Amino acid sequence: MASRVYQIVAHPSVKTVDYPLIRQQLGADFINFRTNLEREIDLIQKNGNNNGSSACEHPPLLDYRKKKFYSKIPQPVNSKPNMRLIYRLDESNKKLFILGIGLRLNERPINTQDIYQRLRLRDQSIY
Repeated sequence: MASRVYQIVAHPSVKTVDYPLIRQQLGADFINFRTNLEREIDLIQKNGNNNGSSACEHPPLLDYRKKKFYSKIPQPVNSKPNMRLIYRLDESNKKLFILGIGLRLNERPINTQDIYQRLRLRDQSIY
């Protein structure tokens, strides 16, 4: 694992809401999800925002970045990454703020379990 350049600060709901929901949604694949999540966090630790992430495009997440990744190992052929890590780097204090982690459920009608829908309601004032 890479040396930690940034102190990781996760929103309390990551542990109490996101992980239990992901465990329910993925079942046995939760272990692969954790492995892939650690890999993505290591990339952020090593490369800052130069890690293949992109800025979130819609309020209230405009100050955050999204890192797309797969929940499965091996990655499904001809598929798009189905997970999102929503985070913000504080370069001056060397902190990695994780607002949320979850499945991207791009469906119509809008799925309330989609990571972006859930994060719209999440309290960001603790950062």
